[in-house]
Amino acid sequence: MLTVDGEGHTVHYNPEPQVHDVLTAYLVDGVLPEPGATLTQQTSPFPA
Repeated sequence: MLTVDGEGHTVHYNPEPQVHDVLTAYLVDGVLPEPGATLTQQTSPFPA
């Protein structure tokens, strides 16, 4: 499980590159994040 401390309903559309990297690693290579992995969102997913 990956916990993203941020806004929005799904991480699939999260603008953070780290989230994208974790999702890509899982979907392409089957690599799971480390147990207890947490990322903090730095960019709002909503336009200003």
